[in-house]
Formats: sequence, C-alpha cells, structure tokens
Amino acid sequence: MRSHHAGNPFDKGVWPGYDERCGDGSATKTPSEINAERGLPRGASVYVMGSSSIVEVAGLLAGGRQYLVVEERVALAPFEGKTFVSPARVELRVQRAGGALQITGSIHVEARGECDRCLVDVSLPMELEVEERVEPATAHTGDPFDESNVLAGDRLDVADLTQQLVCSAVPFRLLCSQECKGLCSVCGANLNSEWCGCTGGMTHGQS
Repeated sequence: MRSHHAGNPFDKGVWPGYDERCGDGSATKTPSEINAERGLPRGASVYVMGSSSIVEVAGLLAGGRQYLVVEERVALAPFEGKTFVSPARVELRVQRAGGALQITGSIHVEARGECDRCLVDVSLPMELEVEERVEPATAHTGDPFDESNVLAGDRLDVADLTQQLVCSAVPFRLLCSQECKGLCSVCGANLNSEWCGCTGGMTHGQS
C-alpha cells in the first residue's frame, strides 16, 4: 500500500505541519495541500493505493480520524464471461458509523463480453455509485460475496469490495444494441450486417 505519506499516517502523530516527499520522489506536499486539491478539510486522511488493496482502519473505528478518502485502481477478475480490460477506478470516502463503516463514492470500469444475440464483442462503460455499510467480521463463511471478506477486524479490503459491487451490477446479458437481429440459426450469418436468404431459420437469442 502506498499513501501520499510514507509509512502509516496513524504513526506520524500530529498531521498539521507534517511534510514528506511523495513516494516517487516528486514535489513535496503537505497533508493540507493534498486535502486542498481535493476540497477536503484539514485532518482527512488520503490514501492512494499501490500494490496492496488493504486499508488499515483501526484508527478510524477507534474514533481517531473523521474519515479516509481512498483512491485506487483495482484489477478485476473475469465474471460470468465478462472481462475488465483495465483496472477499475475507485474513489471512496470511508467513515465510522457506530461500530461499522459507512462507505460512499464511485467506481468507474469498462466491462467487455460477447453480444448475447450476434456474438460480436461489446464494451460497456459502467459508473457505479457506492453507498455501503459494512460491519467488522468475526469469521469467514467461505462465500466469495459475503461481507466478511470486505471488513475483517480492522482491515478493509477495497479490492474485494470493488469486485463484489461490480459483479453484482454487470448485466447478465450484453447486447450490441436493443435492435440486434442476432445470428441466423441455419447458416450463422450475422443478420445485422448481411442477408443470408435462409428460410425457416430462427435468430440466435431471439424467438
């Protein structure tokens, strides 16, 4: 995990005035400057995720922080014949809600698959609004879509949350258009682009 500040920000003590060069050695920015760029108040913790998708939220659950702003690129696994050619862009605000976490924000991703009727490749840009409340889990159930995978103790798995939300939102059937004519069931011609002349056939995916 990489943040705008090396190491764990909860170990730095007082945020105001703390100044450290970014992880890539580029221009130095203070937390206040970073927050100002995003329209955030002083004291907000901003994470930009790197190799790990796990966010430590012990300080947040204990009431030590108001909220976290998480920005991450999440690579998603294929799901039900759909692939995601580039990592999802995830922007989340995480705050304490009693003993749980309230997570809001957005996920931007592009799903790809075959048209259910004519089998041509289809791209579907998706923009998901996130509004989730998750409770810390005490045990895993083995269900890949269980909430216990997202928040285990004081560790928030942003990648697992993203995978669950995107997979639950992606359409079961992709269409190149609502007017897609499908394939001829006799010769297999794509009826959107050619006329085959077959008789008595039915298009693929339509009655």
